[in-house]
Amino acid sequence: MKTFILILMLFSSLFSKAQILIGFEGGYNLNFVISDISNRVFEKKESRGGYQLGIKFKYDLSTRTSLLISPGLIQKNYGIRRTGRFEGVFTNYSNLYAQLPISFQFNLINKRTAFYLNSGIYLAYWVTASVEGTTPNTLDVFDTVTNGQISEYFRIANYNDKYNFNSQRDNRIEFGLTGGFGVSYKLPGGFFPFLEIEIFQSLTDLQKKYMVQRISKYNQSYLFSFGCLKTLRQRKELIR
Repeated sequence: MKTFILILMLFSSLFSKAQILIGFEGGYNLNFVISDISNRVFEKKESRGGYQLGIKFKYDLSTRTSLLISPGLIQKNYGIRRTGRFEGVFTNYSNLYAQLPISFQFNLINKRTAFYLNSGIYLAYWVTASVEGTTPNTLDVFDTVTNGQISEYFRIANYNDKYNFNSQRDNRIEFGLTGGFGVSYKLPGGFFPFLEIEIFQSLTDLQKKYMVQRISKYNQSYLFSFGCLKTLRQRKELIR
């Protein structure tokens, strides 16, 4: 308990001296699922895009180092497509996460322009999901004749459903590492528009260990975002 109080006092001391900025960010996220499906014939993974919206808090601890806290919502979508004789059958997963990245920013400042690198960790919660795709309809069959040979085919049926989470199978808590780089520019009035590219690599499996010989799945996301920060409190030695 005493250790926790000391840590809390330390952070309070740092933030009381720090330059504080707050703003928003939004952008496009391209998500990949890292898994080994080499033993699955006629199956291919696909990356899918989504959106990201968030609030960004920035604490300038010095002219070179900042602490970033960026709570927000992010889509981590992906797809599975069948190939070969199963061409036309696919499944698209749309997943919405509430995410909290905490990272340190290292700045290289040139007059009003700042180039920077980010590095940190993040925690996310899988909020909602939906599944859409196509599947062979076993109740809708037709025959074709080729060179006297009769072949039977299933017609393709579409579906679009809300995904129902399974507490024994789905791991809704995600933890991982994040890193990236960006550029910002100081405008009059303490406004800092910025552009950023970040990578989020999950260290936790999308599935729990509910069965043997299961295939592990890890989200890997590439975020392209833009936004603007506004100075709330400024120290004289940090004025740029």
